Amino acid sequence: MIGESVGWSNRILRATIAGAYNLAIWVVVQYFLYGMLSQLDETGGSSVSSGNFSLSFIYAFGAAITALEVIGALTQGMAVSVPFASGGYLVSAYYVYAAVSGGTLALETSGLKLAISFEPLLFLLMLPSLFSAIKQPIVFLLERTEAGREASDSV
Repeated sequence: MIGESVGWSNRILRATIAGAYNLAIWVVVQYFLYGMLSQLDETGGSSVSSGNFSLSFIYAFGAAITALEVIGALTQGMAVSVPFASGGYLVSAYYVYAAVSGGTLALETSGLKLAISFEPLLFLLMLPSLFSAIKQPIVFLLERTEAGREASDSV
């Protein structure tokens, strides 16, 4: 990919795949998860509190993440793609953090209250997205410099 230009047909294909993938992961799967949690609340008198997790939260963040990833795929190879790609990773990391109220989950059933705190695990879950957000500009800059190009075998 270094030194090669990316054609529009490749960009459109990647954007379509990124859009479908992100809609499936950030909207459809989260919608069914929300439905399961809501069903648990309605049956048996159980209550699960996971912070801001609601349908509007799912749709807003799903749309933001999908839009950033699709625009990043459409502008692949251009300098403008870096903020979109990094922004998509940062928004997905914040989504994970905000959906579980910073790593605290409360469950109440039959008079028993249980609060689970999993901040270290939450930060491990956010780490790949945060690492990718930092990696995007570095890789872009390295591809544009001599240090990022392969050395030729001929002397």
